[in-house]
Amino acid sequence: VRVDENITVAEELRFAADMIRTDLVNLYRDRSYDNMKLIGMLSEDQSSPSSDLTIRVVSQTKARYGFNEAHTYDVQYTISNRDGKNLLLRRKCPVVGHEEPEQLLGGMLTTIAENIVVFNVRYFDTTQWLDIWPEDAGEMPALMEISLAAVIGDADVEEPKTMTKSFLVSFPRLLQADEDTASQITDI
Repeated sequence: VRVDENITVAEELRFAADMIRTDLVNLYRDRSYDNMKLIGMLSEDQSSPSSDLTIRVVSQTKARYGFNEAHTYDVQYTISNRDGKNLLLRRKCPVVGHEEPEQLLGGMLTTIAENIVVFNVRYFDTTQWLDIWPEDAGEMPALMEISLAAVIGDADVEEPKTMTKSFLVSFPRLLQADEDTASQITDI
């Protein structure tokens, strides 16, 4: 039973990490930062703060079947508590139309993993690690660190066992030709 629980949690973490990594690799790139999107915020809805990540990606999969759509979509990752379980959710096209984000949320909501207790994203700006990346940053981070943790077995015990997965993502095609920046990232 323990081995099966470990395998199940490891597969969920691997699947979630692969999906996030794939979306970040397919980040929409443009000469103008205003056309790109990477927003990292902290969500205070949970008992402990977790990250809320919104990015603009290039995808061949349509958000709405039967409609003519472009190949760029906004994708949002967040944790939500439903029926006592923490779920890592992926929302494709979080805003419907051209409305303001607080007016009309929609899109395709998919549960990526269950019993997630940590979804933490940190951003490296070539000098320091940051917990948030504002929409008006004016540039992309040099590196991103994504950390996930899930509960193994019963989450209601006093000290539940957890399994973690962390990975780094860089954006090499977006880096400036600045030698100092390149050497700082190489040192890391």
